Amino acid sequence: AEAFGNYLQNVINESIRKTGDANLWRDYERGLAGGRWCRVPVGETCAWCLMLASQGAWYVSRESALGESADHYHRDCNCIAVYHADAESIKGYKELERYKNIYYDAENTRIANANGREKYPEDLALRVANAKAEHAAPEEARARGEEYKKKPWTVYNEDLIVMRYKHGLK
Repeated sequence: AEAFGNYLQNVINESIRKTGDANLWRDYERGLAGGRWCRVPVGETCAWCLMLASQGAWYVSRESALGESADHYHRDCNCIAVYHADAESIKGYKELERYKNIYYDAENTRIANANGREKYPEDLALRVANAKAEHAAPEEARARGEEYKKKPWTVYNEDLIVMRYKHGLK
């Protein structure tokens, strides 16, 4: 009786999985928001892509997950976008929790530094200061006759620097 109960539970679970998957794709084809897109890193991953992947299945479109083109964020990006409701269930996307931990570790480090609880090591503080100075120097670029292309500094710029520093990312 117990073996039959286990068998029946497995059949029911499989049926639910298949039905859910079919409904998810049906909703996707209809343009409904039943699922979301995930950014899934492939191969060696930079800090920027890892930060975007840490968000899991929350992008509303393939374009929002990857950008306008494959090299939208940086050259030689090999990330892919996968449509799904649950990023953890995608084969090969077992690293989501690690990505989140790396990103949130960097964010918490930045916040602790900003609040004076735990200051950056001297070399990290110098990296951040130099990067901020580059972003804050549109007049200097124009004076050299160069077009200033950098976007305004945000906390994400600093998070990426901290991620690279603490976790050896490119």
